[in-house]
Amino acid sequence: MKKVIVFGAGGYLRKHMSIIQRFAEIAYICDNDKKKQGMIINGIECIAPSRLPDYQDLEIIITVEDIKAREMIQEQLRRQGQKGIMLWELLAERIEIDSPVEVFAEETHIYIWGAADECQFLDWILTNYCRNVIVDGYVTQYIKNIRSESSGCKQVISLHRAQRLLREKKIAGILSVADRMAFNVATRRNVDEDILCEDSFYIVPRKIFSTDRLNERDIKDIFTLYRDSYRTGTLQFLVTQKCNLNCKACSHFAALVKEDCFYDYHQYLLDLKRMSELVDDVDEIGLWGGEPLLCPDLDKYIFAARKAFPSSRVVVGTNGLLILQLNSKIIRAMKESNAMFAISLYPPTLNRIEEIKDFLDKNGIPARYPVTTKIERFFKRYDLSGKNSIDESYSKCESKYCTTIYNGKLSACYFPIVAENFNHYFGHGFDVDDEVLDIYDPDLDKKKLFAYLRKPMKMCRYCGEMKFEKWETCKKDMAESDWVL
Repeated sequence: MKKVIVFGAGGYLRKHMSIIQRFAEIAYICDNDKKKQGMIINGIECIAPSRLPDYQDLEIIITVEDIKAREMIQEQLRRQGQKGIMLWELLAERIEIDSPVEVFAEETHIYIWGAADECQFLDWILTNYCRNVIVDGYVTQYIKNIRSESSGCKQVISLHRAQRLLREKKIAGILSVADRMAFNVATRRNVDEDILCEDSFYIVPRKIFSTDRLNERDIKDIFTLYRDSYRTGTLQFLVTQKCNLNCKACSHFAALVKEDCFYDYHQYLLDLKRMSELVDDVDEIGLWGGEPLLCPDLDKYIFAARKAFPSSRVVVGTNGLLILQLNSKIIRAMKESNAMFAISLYPPTLNRIEEIKDFLDKNGIPARYPVTTKIERFFKRYDLSGKNSIDESYSKCESKYCTTIYNGKLSACYFPIVAENFNHYFGHGFDVDDEVLDIYDPDLDKKKLFAYLRKPMKMCRYCGEMKFEKWETCKKDMAESDWVL
């Protein structure tokens, strides 16, 4: 395996490090930020650009997302007599096809939607290995990235404009390489549901970017209709439902759970295997809670997740308060599994956030912050009356893509599974009905699972308008009104 240097030590590298390490050994990380220079990131030294001339024999991969920043780094390297390549150029070395593949019988014009490297890589594949496919440009949901064709770059247009062109039959299709979680967010805000059902909206399998070699069958699979795909953004496994922070109005009702209720490890292994049979593609395996760091054998759960889903991100969701107490087993599991923490910035967490960041940096463990500002408010949305419009609640829902699994049971969002915590504590509450699936039901297959995941649940009737309140932890005497409207 060849050795490379990656230039850019930010979030883009964390997102793509597992892909890079499948095809190359990262000898060093380089960054212009003097604060990062000298740090050990994921066990790899971060060096200053001034040291790059000492490693002329190593290829440099630019790992930043901003286009202008990339161009500046390229110029910086040119001045030093060196050259940087993009991630897609590394991926392109895996093609094993002798002649172009015919996907369409006639000339077909499409736009590609997704992150820059994936778009360029896919564009390169389609241009060189697909007959009759013309890539007119790229689609973005971020207004700042929209620009006219210039400097040899293809046109970048908005998602709304791409949908209009599709309806007007001016392009034949949109080919999405967007991260499935980002795709879900964009879908609920920008993509019309009827567009997704057409014969012109494709979603690219993740294997295109992670498999060791690409053949003719893989190229044809690029054009997988969204409506026919069995790809999901995240599978969240509730390692425990108990928490050490006990937030009032917690949407998981974690403060109401008084006894240890860890996910049975043997069942967890079986459930991982079963879910790998029911989904073709998943961007992220989440280990959530409650607070998963309360689980004494969390390292085993992390290793198992990585083994079952080798191409997916593995993320441990946490409030961060126990990170400074991590034992060597969990540290090893996080590093060797290339897993990361997703840390929510609650007030007690912010009080120690610099210590937490330093600890993670020294141990080479990446982290992301789903909410980048201090969490000062929580919201209540559950309404025991169950009289809310199911369709309206579903259309506004921020959680409908959070597929949740716990001890052999699955729900399209976490609510049907965690509602039992409320019911058990107060002796009544939400009618879970038949919203929770038994993943071992012999009649359950991929088609039935995804039909369930892509439609509203009857329990949506319990979700009303959000009411925001000041964040605080629970008092000794908890009332229903702490959780419901």
